[in-house]
Amino acid sequence: RKLTIEEELLRERQRSRTNGISSYITHESTHQILLPSGCSLLLYNTITKELIVLPTPIDDVHAKMDAKFSPDGCLVSYISDRDIYFHDIKKGLTHRITTSPDNCTSGVAEFIMQEEFDRFTGYWWDPSCPVDQTYRVAYLEVDESKVPHINIPNSGCKMKVDQFRYPRAGEPNAKSTLCVIDFEPSTGKLQRKKYDLCTLHSWHEYVSRCGWTPDGYIYLNLLERSQQRSAIVLINPKHDSSRTILEEKSESWINVKDSNYFLRNGNLIHLNETLTGFNHLYMYVVDAKGQFALKKQITSGDWQVDFNNCKIYLDEPMSIVYFMGTKDTFLERHVYYTNYESDSNVIERITDLNYDHDQITFNGTRTRMICNRSNLSGVVECIVYEKSLLDNKWSKLHVLDCTCHYSGYMCRNFPIIVPKIFRFYNSSQDLLCGCYYLPEKYDPNKSYPALLYIYGGPAVQLVTNNYSLRSNGRLQFFASLGYVVIMIDGRGSSRRGLAFESILKNSMGQFEVIDHIEGIDFLIRNNIVNIDKSRVAAFGWSYGGYLALMCLAQFGHYFRAVVAGAPVTCWELYDSGYTERYMGMPDHNASGYKLGSVLHYVPQLPDDCEDRLLLLCGMMDENVHFAHTTALIDELIECGKGYTLAMYPSERHSIRSYAAVSHYLTKVARFLLKNVPVNK
Repeated sequence: RKLTIEEELLRERQRSRTNGISSYITHESTHQILLPSGCSLLLYNTITKELIVLPTPIDDVHAKMDAKFSPDGCLVSYISDRDIYFHDIKKGLTHRITTSPDNCTSGVAEFIMQEEFDRFTGYWWDPSCPVDQTYRVAYLEVDESKVPHINIPNSGCKMKVDQFRYPRAGEPNAKSTLCVIDFEPSTGKLQRKKYDLCTLHSWHEYVSRCGWTPDGYIYLNLLERSQQRSAIVLINPKHDSSRTILEEKSESWINVKDSNYFLRNGNLIHLNETLTGFNHLYMYVVDAKGQFALKKQITSGDWQVDFNNCKIYLDEPMSIVYFMGTKDTFLERHVYYTNYESDSNVIERITDLNYDHDQITFNGTRTRMICNRSNLSGVVECIVYEKSLLDNKWSKLHVLDCTCHYSGYMCRNFPIIVPKIFRFYNSSQDLLCGCYYLPEKYDPNKSYPALLYIYGGPAVQLVTNNYSLRSNGRLQFFASLGYVVIMIDGRGSSRRGLAFESILKNSMGQFEVIDHIEGIDFLIRNNIVNIDKSRVAAFGWSYGGYLALMCLAQFGHYFRAVVAGAPVTCWELYDSGYTERYMGMPDHNASGYKLGSVLHYVPQLPDDCEDRLLLLCGMMDENVHFAHTTALIDELIECGKGYTLAMYPSERHSIRSYAAVSHYLTKVARFLLKNVPVNK
């Protein structure tokens, strides 16, 4: 089945590479599983084994997105063509809940929220409903009328374009209005309230998070445009009152995360990074007047409670909070727990050292947990843990070996090379980590060309004790060609604290490459790897493509050739949410934008660029637009510099089709083998 454009774009935002049915929603008490599949919604009952397709209009060609169960499992909600719909499972009736005005959407997270703030929904069920057969939903009505359009070429020979709303740095963003709907399925009666957030809190620009508290309030995480101020706001839909309960400020920026965990007694466990520079848990208690006060810091130290795609789990009867973190090492994520009411603040680890863990899930009673773990040694396992009711200790109940599933393809095509992790101090005395892949049958007496696979941007960590490094087919492929492949997490990478990351503030592109060069020099100087310094290349995608260009522009004497995929070349052309977080507004940081632009350095690129610069881009890229590449090409032509270009008309930011991936990897391999030869 061909994906609808809504599904295609959502997969881009979520960096998902799955095909077919890629998600499902369960409702435990009614034994139902909801399976979204394009324009259809499939409903499966685990007791009766019945599978039904929820009825939709014959002429409806829009995907059913963001499907959810009502809290009691009697209704299914979804988004179709910018509006919210409810389907009554028992009666088989579908109700259109919203009719969005022109240039507006209802219940849909706009591009910036999805791409830069990881919020993929725009509506939330009140967990206490139904009350008196009335269901309540909060949603955001998003007005994009002032957001500029961009035109993206569509594939094919008809030269069509797709139009998207896309705010570049400094341009107007979408505006959100909070709405609350009360709906009675038996009568079809709807009541709607609207809350003008721009009037209530005029300083805010973004609604980064929203949801319901156990006692019926709506909470909103509001964020200033500079992303240096945020607040948690509670709205009482019964009395239409609004109050701010917590505020947060930062000199650099605030990393948005799922930070609010309201308890049934009204108290709050909150994730905060700005108080100490490391992301930690805090307990806030509410008094009789509804005011919140800090009671205690639950976790502390120079390590992170992880917030990248991680969830906090609470066992309220036992006053236990479960979380993932880097307490033992920033190269591994582990599952920990502590008693948030205890004064001792003792933190216990459930998982074993020497593995990286992800995708944890607890059952409702918090007596069982499932998680994945892996390491560079080759272990990939899915483990079920169980808590003893006698002593509350956790132990392994089941271990499923998943290694064959991950490594089967590469075992059939070329030998797997186990990467080695190394640590070094840069010239600023920061401890940094990297890893390297040696070619098969590596001979320490022979010098080898090196390929630096670079990313270097914020909010990303490449080097961990995770099997994904070992199963990275691209890096294994280049090592199999005879290159020493190197990856480094420099200053600005994630899971090292805000101070480590925020060195990027207002100065992206000005120092990242230095950390990578010093990492390569460390390997050479200490005779760890025999690298020929005249044969060093760099390859990166997105921010990595941007830095690959900076490698050649700023350090052309060091890098023989670079491959830049989907590169940002000028920050004024990139989106507002990301760019302004790290670089501020263009008119407030003109120097930083200039020095951070690849275009500024084109005159100092080597004259023989045609053999040293390969540009790759998908022409349908709606994230880093083709305009970045054309702006660079204009400057290259103006300065008389050559280049090699490979365009992929039917690809977006990620190259996905098998044919296109095969083509671009072959193109890169031939370019490198010609200009950075394996055999000197």
